Amino acid sequence: MVHSSSTIFFILFPNPVSIVLSVRRYEPIMRNYLASCPAFRGSEKVTGEILKSLARVLPRYEHHDGEDRLFQHYLTGILYHKAMREVSRALPAVERPGADAEVERAWRNALCELALFETLHDRGLAVRSRELFRRVALGKENARDVGFDFALAEGDAKREVEFIHSRYRRLAAALAKIDGAKLSAGEADGFITNHAPIEAPTLFSPGETFGAWKIAAFLGRGETCEIYRAVHISLAMQAAVKVLVSSDEADKARFVETVRFLYDNKAPFLPQCFGSGEKNGRQYAVMEFMEPVELPSRDSEVAKFLVDAARGVGYLHSKGVAGLDLEASNIMKRSDDSRSFASISIRRGRKEDAGRRDARYGDIRALGALAKECFGGFASGAWVKIIRRAEVSCDSFGYRSTEEFARAIVVRHRPRYIAIALILVLAAAFAGAWFAGFRLF
Repeated sequence: MVHSSSTIFFILFPNPVSIVLSVRRYEPIMRNYLASCPAFRGSEKVTGEILKSLARVLPRYEHHDGEDRLFQHYLTGILYHKAMREVSRALPAVERPGADAEVERAWRNALCELALFETLHDRGLAVRSRELFRRVALGKENARDVGFDFALAEGDAKREVEFIHSRYRRLAAALAKIDGAKLSAGEADGFITNHAPIEAPTLFSPGETFGAWKIAAFLGRGETCEIYRAVHISLAMQAAVKVLVSSDEADKARFVETVRFLYDNKAPFLPQCFGSGEKNGRQYAVMEFMEPVELPSRDSEVAKFLVDAARGVGYLHSKGVAGLDLEASNIMKRSDDSRSFASISIRRGRKEDAGRRDARYGDIRALGALAKECFGGFASGAWVKIIRRAEVSCDSFGYRSTEEFARAIVVRHRPRYIAIALILVLAAAFAGAWFAGFRLF
């Protein structure tokens, strides 16, 4: 389905809670669709099985406006194929109807479109990477020119586009597999090649200014903000301008409080805020410009990465901030290769509040999931115990704090080192005794 073995592992051994949530998310859509199609009445059992399979393929995704039509076309094709198979079983081979080529083609297009739609809305992917894919793969823009807008070398831009393309390709294949079909890489790629560009309307255009900062390029749109790359008018500096697009009062208050928090608190794993204000009735913040980070996979590098992340989370917990977005896409790197959260959202509450405490445990569990992702879902040795303990963190089990989690990582190899030292001491003692006995003779 996707490029990394971590997600393949997640598909093969999915989180039951994620599957239940995914089933609940899609169930109303399916129920309403069946109600609107009398021809499919009585197929609830079949669609229930399809829904569970779909939940296993799409455990991390959320339903978005505009997806219903694609989902319905995809479901129609599966029900059609199921009906054709049932009819074929009851007829002699010579009387079995052939598949309708037009229906088959429409179904395959629908599943490719659904895979594309889900990929472009996957919050587990960096906003910038998705925007690169939209412009280069769908908009047919030159990778070098687009890379320049994103402050990337042409090769780096191409790699990010291929990363998203691979994700889309495998997701399309996984959706086809639900119906027992096969979708070749060439077929999935051909759909992208022939797809019309998808326009992304933005609030601001290159050249517009935010104080001393001038927009150079649109980087993408997140859950509540549009993000632009900006350059300083007089200094050789660049930054990321985040403009709040949500009109919800709670989002506005949270945005303002987050900016204030970043002004007042400086820590290595927190993004720096260079300025803020309001333009055309929209709140904005000028943040340090960072790049997406590739998760480490070597033992020592993973340890340093997770200890730094845990300390950053622990610092926020000490300030009464919890319930963080600890997806890999929300961790970025600076020019000196140090890491930082790309963004945080302040949801304050009393430290002794039960909900706040649960949110802190949720952050520890998210750190465990991040550790698993670093190893592609196949951790070994001491990491297995660390990840398992992190995943069950609560009042009674697992780690009680990020400090405990970081400490477990630091001393992860201590039992092995002690065992090796004991073996060496025993071996030396045995060798000494043997040598002493040998000299007696």
